[in-house]
Amino acid sequence: MTKWSFKDNNLHTGQYLSDDISLIKILANRPIPELLRSHKNLILIPNFQDNESLDKSNTVLTTNIDQELETHNIMGFVGMGSDMLTITSRFDQDQPWLLNYLLKKVLKINTINLKFGIDNKKSYLDFLPFLFPIYLKRAMSKGLYKEYINKEYNDSNVKGIIDVKKHINNNLPFQGKIYYHTREFNFDNPINQLIRHTIEYINLQYIYKGVLSDHLIKYHVNRIIDITASFHQSEVFKIIRYNRLNPIRNAYFKEYKELVRLCIQILTKEKISLEEESSNKAWGILFDGSWLWEEYINLLADDYYYHPRNRSKSDPQYLFERNIGLIFPDFISKDENNRKIMDAKYKPSININSSDYHQILSYLFRFDSNEGLFVYPERSGEATIKELRLKIGIDLYNQRSTTRTSPEVFVKKIAFPIPVCDNEIEFEDNMNRIEIDFVDKVI
Repeated sequence: MTKWSFKDNNLHTGQYLSDDISLIKILANRPIPELLRSHKNLILIPNFQDNESLDKSNTVLTTNIDQELETHNIMGFVGMGSDMLTITSRFDQDQPWLLNYLLKKVLKINTINLKFGIDNKKSYLDFLPFLFPIYLKRAMSKGLYKEYINKEYNDSNVKGIIDVKKHINNNLPFQGKIYYHTREFNFDNPINQLIRHTIEYINLQYIYKGVLSDHLIKYHVNRIIDITASFHQSEVFKIIRYNRLNPIRNAYFKEYKELVRLCIQILTKEKISLEEESSNKAWGILFDGSWLWEEYINLLADDYYYHPRNRSKSDPQYLFERNIGLIFPDFISKDENNRKIMDAKYKPSININSSDYHQILSYLFRFDSNEGLFVYPERSGEATIKELRLKIGIDLYNQRSTTRTSPEVFVKKIAFPIPVCDNEIEFEDNMNRIEIDFVDKVI
């Protein structure tokens, strides 16, 4: 087995594109959507529909003319045949404790019991139930899955097609009843039954304790339980077989199709015939670092900031009237008297550049705010704050006397220090203390 371990957003030199390194060749320079279509057991969290920070040109790896590999914001693990590639955060030290911590906080993954850096197929399958809540939320956003079923009735309330033969056989002499059949929507169907079986499986496994604890997930779980009255544990393989033979074909229910595939993988576990058995099919789980960081900051700031989801059409924001100029602020404070705009940046302070400044200043102007905040991870472990005051006036043709600094409008670059520790438990304890201090700085 050949293993590679990279950091995100870094250059890596070496003979990575030689003929015998097929995994690197498959990943390099290929748009992620294309990879996901070609390698069905390669999963991106979140996918492009839910991810505002990615576009269809994003890649896991790119190469330059010197045959160097460059990683980007994508972290995770990918295996193929006997090869394994792991990409962790550049803000980590020797161990991937920051990435573990972000996964634990955002995706509720117990990284103490299930370490990142998975190096075998069994562990890959063990990882999948942690993804179930994400897929369930996306599917349930389309509403409960329903499908038509044929039902037969023999009563006086005719609301379908009369079955003359059965009516004659059952209702002569006539007693006021008519035999008929109809097509009705049904929620207690094999799709929802499969989801119910997956819920029951996850609840029985100690390692997945807390995976379904989110209040919204609990609500969805209870709805699935309520509508699957015919559920029987002994029918699990019957339900799996039915869903394999009768896949969802309606494009509107694409999210349910993805959820069904995940459920089958979770329930069949080692019995499943995974595509990664093939020497040219990759498998693994990828995470967008920018999304993880933003979602983590949202968990900390949720009580004090709005978090618009513009591209998913949740609380869209615009620069101009008549919904012109869609904009993407990360966080808008709830305090109307002291409005702040906060932007979560998964990059060092030195990489926060002019386009970022232009963006946040437009947000300040749009939302009638005087204070903008950049929040970024700091590897040095120092909790620094750099304040930048806006210049106003003209500074041309040596007319410097006309420029001055605005006392009202300013931007703060707030470093979120990533602690350097001897073990993961100590790292988590330090992060908990840093989080309290961070919240005090941004409210």
